[in-house]
Amino acid sequence: MSYKFQKATIAEIFEVYRSIPEFRQFKSLGELKKRLNSKPHLILIARCKTELVGFRAGYARSSIEFYSWLGAIHPKHRGRGIEAKLLSAQEHWARTQGYERITLSSRNRYPEMMRLLLTQQYRIYDYHPRKTLDEGKVYFVKPLSGKGPENAEKI
Repeated sequence: MSYKFQKATIAEIFEVYRSIPEFRQFKSLGELKKRLNSKPHLILIARCKTELVGFRAGYARSSIEFYSWLGAIHPKHRGRGIEAKLLSAQEHWARTQGYERITLSSRNRYPEMMRLLLTQQYRIYDYHPRKTLDEGKVYFVKPLSGKGPENAEKI
């Protein structure tokens, strides 16, 4: 399958956001807009033909930190490198905008995501336990100094 990666709007990602089974408590379109519209942000999507299959959205936390807030790939398209390409494109964009690092968090219940982040040179910098081990939040950071990997995706 061939995938196309591009910038998108909040309304576009809402379509795939609602189809992700892991998102137990869905945010409304209004909540997504409130989080993103008040600050510099980037929304990227992945398409297979006309089908939107994944996204990654993030925003500026400061002039040097970009927070990769929300992202997912539809289950039937996982394991094809889509998330890695979205992360790479997000990193490239953040670097060109002058950010010095990207941060993000995941939960223990997503070991595939944590493995991907570690292979992409993200490093764990904090952990917050929750009621269950699966709900524990793991915090990651990746410095954006230098030119970055040669395979960084440009969008």
